Amino acid sequence: MVKSLLEITDCNILMSKFSAGVWPKSLSAQPHSIPGVFDALEAGGPNVTIIACQANGYSAEIERTFFIEHVPDKARAVFDIMMEARQKAYDLVKPGVRAEDVDRQVLKILKKAGYEDHILHRTGHGFGITGHEPPWLALGSYHVLEKNMVISIEPGVYIKGIGGFRHSDTVLVTDDGCARLAQYPDSLESLVL
Repeated sequence: MVKSLLEITDCNILMSKFSAGVWPKSLSAQPHSIPGVFDALEAGGPNVTIIACQANGYSAEIERTFFIEHVPDKARAVFDIMMEARQKAYDLVKPGVRAEDVDRQVLKILKKAGYEDHILHRTGHGFGITGHEPPWLALGSYHVLEKNMVISIEPGVYIKGIGGFRHSDTVLVTDDGCARLAQYPDSLESLVL
């Protein structure tokens, strides 16, 4: 059972940190840009948020694509494809699977939908004492998934003028699949604020 930070009595607070950020629609298609503290969220969207933490020296993150007041028509299809690609990754992750095979199958979905030129990063990455480390869920990765590995699942689509679409979850590889370690709504309906 996963403990909360408050239940870990020997937690090294010097090795614990938390950060959060929000990419408004105008920046959301640039997932590795740095949003400003005073950047305003934009009606419609997509807007993207991240919460990243390191607790007792181990890292995790969660990201969500969300909308304010309404979902623009051009955003619906992209959101749906991102969710389909994400579900494919969840369906494939289990011990013994080559990490690059997960990425390959996810990329097939995104490319078939016509988003080949709008993919800026891999399907996922490992977590440990840093926020980005092996195993890489990426083409060319030699890693094979093993039980108890902690990874992200975060396929994304980034279209200039429309925005970026990505949910990222921290996931534990289990005996016969995987489990999300943080629970937060992910459906389109639940992410219209």
